[in-house]
Amino acid sequence: MKALILLLASLLFASCGKEELKLDLVEVKYVIVSNTKEPYNWIKYYEADESGYSKDKDWIIPGQVIGRFEKVVKVQNGQSAMLTVYNYQSGDFYILLFQGNERLDSIIGDRARPGTYYQATISQKIIKK
Repeated sequence: MKALILLLASLLFASCGKEELKLDLVEVKYVIVSNTKEPYNWIKYYEADESGYSKDKDWIIPGQVIGRFEKVVKVQNGQSAMLTVYNYQSGDFYILLFQGNERLDSIIGDRARPGTYYQATISQKIIKK
């Protein structure tokens, strides 16, 4: 009987600990609208970790894409969502950041000079609504 009570108590404490580790994440969506005709629109995005510093998460290379490209990520509540676009000698582009249907921010990027790239970054602190 004692062993059963100890087992139940340990399971109860173990499940309580898991609840505390659960992160409060908010889903946001980046939308990139581009008129590029070459596969040189390289997109890199970042998420902030629990210490507040951004960490490299992914490369996205649409290539041969004219129009709209979307990426949905989860950001910890109270931290910043950040997206950097490296535009290599292609076309102009817009970056838009959404939380649900609400547009939080947007930025316009330009065509890069030959032999260089244009870097545009959008960053916004995300608060759960």
